[in-house]
Amino acid sequence: MRRLLVFLLEVIFSQLLLAQQSQLEADISVFENRLNIHKNHSDSYLMDLNRLSILYIKQGNIDKADSLNKLVTKSLLPGFSVTNPVVHGALDIRGLIYFALNDIEEAQRIWTLSLSLKQRFFPRKKGWVAESYSYIARTYNYLIEIDSALLYSEKAVALLNQCSKAERLTINAPEILRTYIYAYKISNMRGNEKVVCLQVAEKLDSI
Repeated sequence: MRRLLVFLLEVIFSQLLLAQQSQLEADISVFENRLNIHKNHSDSYLMDLNRLSILYIKQGNIDKADSLNKLVTKSLLPGFSVTNPVVHGALDIRGLIYFALNDIEEAQRIWTLSLSLKQRFFPRKKGWVAESYSYIARTYNYLIEIDSALLYSEKAVALLNQCSKAERLTINAPEILRTYIYAYKISNMRGNEKVVCLQVAEKLDSI
């Protein structure tokens, strides 16, 4: 009975992954078609390029994400304004690219810069600030600096709880919660259980 249950869970999980992958490919196709038809340098167009970059990162296509991110950055230079939301989106994506390439120090530096800019110019955009806190927490999770990861992820969740339902839909709320849960679970482990978990994490990070 137990083996059957495990088998069924594996089948369900595999189907879920396939469904997510299919949806991701469909989303990418929609954005690619839309952007090919309406090529321009408007903020809305650049926002869509940012969204497509994130989809490429989820797909594991870092080269395409990197190319789009550089295109957005180049397009922003003529009328550059630090108060333009596209700028902060591009910064966050640059951090995601470095994170995907395992350059954690550079990802953390970029996300810290993005956080300071959001706090200064968009203090009422609690969801945006929450994402930056969560990104930084993710780097500390990777570095197995759990106290710092928990500190930043708690700040992210606190801000997330202040967001309206509409604002939550504009950010990656599930990822913010996942980052917090990971840090919380490890920080609350006891004795040998925590040591073993951290040792496993170190080995995985070294692969």
